[in-house]
Amino acid sequence: MIPDVIELYAFEKITIKKYVSDTNCVYFLHSINMDIKYIGQTNNLRLRLFSHFKEGLFEDIKFITYIQIDDKQSRKKIEQEMIYRIKPELNKRFIHYEPK
Repeated sequence: MIPDVIELYAFEKITIKKYVSDTNCVYFLHSINMDIKYIGQTNNLRLRLFSHFKEGLFEDIKFITYIQIDDKQSRKKIEQEMIYRIKPELNKRFIHYEPK
């Protein structure tokens, strides 16, 4: 079950440091046009986003949305299903995943 509340933040270091929590979630990285470019899941959103900055792979990303999901197995399943359905261009894994 996906909660109704989705948070939206600018993908900037200062915004992440100041406003993004260390929540358990499935997150979505969006272009300026709000196209979903990447979907991931984490047990600490703030740290994961900072690691994306260090990797330098997400220069075109402008926004972050996320859905808080505490259960690890549920996060993984929702992440896989969302990647399978949306097929974000920056996700290489789970593209061929078949939901059960």
